[in-house]
Amino acid sequence: MKYKLLPFLLALITGAAILTSCAGGNSGATQDEAVNRVYPDGEGKYYSEETTLTDTGTGTDVPSSAQASTEKTSSNTDATQPTTVHPGTQPTTTPSTQPTTNPNVPKDNITGANINPGIGSIQGDVMSKIRALTLKSVSLNKSSVTLEVGKSEKLEISYDPENALTKSCTASVSSGAASASVSGSTVTVTGKSAGSATLTITSRNGCKATCSITVKNAEQPRTDDTVLPHGELCTADNANRWNAAVVSRLSGLGMKQNANLSGSEISFGTAELPGSQSYRTAEKALCDLAEKAVSSQVEGDYSGFEFKCSATRSNGECVFTVTIAKSE
Repeated sequence: MKYKLLPFLLALITGAAILTSCAGGNSGATQDEAVNRVYPDGEGKYYSEETTLTDTGTGTDVPSSAQASTEKTSSNTDATQPTTVHPGTQPTTTPSTQPTTNPNVPKDNITGANINPGIGSIQGDVMSKIRALTLKSVSLNKSSVTLEVGKSEKLEISYDPENALTKSCTASVSSGAASASVSGSTVTVTGKSAGSATLTITSRNGCKATCSITVKNAEQPRTDDTVLPHGELCTADNANRWNAAVVSRLSGLGMKQNANLSGSEISFGTAELPGSQSYRTAEKALCDLAEKAVSSQVEGDYSGFEFKCSATRSNGECVFTVTIAKSE
């Protein structure tokens, strides 16, 4: 009985030794005995802990988690490498940030200003042309104007330079004696009341020009019956008209006119007349003076005498000289 059990015990001990040897020498499956592990998403990817993953759909090798972990430990220089492989996805790499360049800035830009030297040159040329066309001054074609109440006069504005970019002005008047308005390059001034004022035109950039305005009351139309001051009444024209009236009066008395006559002279003039009066009133008074002076010479017989009459104007007065003589 003892010898029958011995072979059984030896077999049992041998089997135990073999099992112990297998457990110590290989804790997992061999390369040929790799365990097929299917991912939950069922994409057919198999791996073993010591081999790389193989994508059966694309044939691409994917590092196992053990390899990824080893690579992460051995290399600290690339912090953007993935640490975990997720099923069904390829590992992604975050690109390093590169400095961006504005595509609108030319390569030859000025550092810190982003201005192309060529553009700066163009800008300078444009600014030079703008300055050349900037309005420098304005002027009016008259420095003074005299007009009556209710009357208007137009003045013209000149611009320097003539091709200035902005050619427009506003007008103002310093008093209520006149008003002004601007249309294009024309200023219209209108008299409002007797007095004086200063017209000022101003451009949009501050250039100015002025004109003195004098406004008078409207003159009344003059007739032979208009009463005027002595100085305004005694004109050279009126002197000639009065002389013709005196000649007509003396001829009406029966005396003959003789332009070449010489003889005694009688003088009289407007100085003998009162102050302001009309032409017609002065005419009658002068004719009366002439008749009175002659009558004292002829003693009532005018038909036997000849005469001549002349008029001069001196120191604001009209003087008349009548020469009389007996007819031959």
